[in-house]
Amino acid sequence: MLYQIRMEEGQGMRCFRPWRSRVFRFAVSAAEGMGFVCGGTLGIACLVWKLGMPPVSVLRFAAGLLWCTGAFLAGRRCGLHGRRYGALEGAVCGVLLLAMRLLGARLLGESFGGTGWYVWLLPLTGALGGVLGVNTKLRRAPN
Repeated sequence: MLYQIRMEEGQGMRCFRPWRSRVFRFAVSAAEGMGFVCGGTLGIACLVWKLGMPPVSVLRFAAGLLWCTGAFLAGRRCGLHGRRYGALEGAVCGVLLLAMRLLGARLLGESFGGTGWYVWLLPLTGALGGVLGVNTKLRRAPN
């Protein structure tokens, strides 16, 4: 009888809580980071369409800023829901975004020459986001 009550309350071992799974947390966090990068890229494309083509250095800076912000947001979400190991889990989210960037460059036939800075920038900004997410005070528990 006691076992049935615990299972109904969600305290049993067979209760599935997706945010306690690291793989699920990494996947959703990386998807949020990629969503930000895609949305920002769409916004930059609209600005280029309306205002004209800026110098290539400005576009590269904007792209780097988008990728670093996406890694930061992914790390923050992962740290916010994990509540421990923020730097490590944020760095993993940054590495996942780096892998997505390299895969996208490979699929588009681009060279990997411009990815040297991203190798250490994305895990670093992801780790900073993870630390910030873990240390954020919450008014209520995350989903």
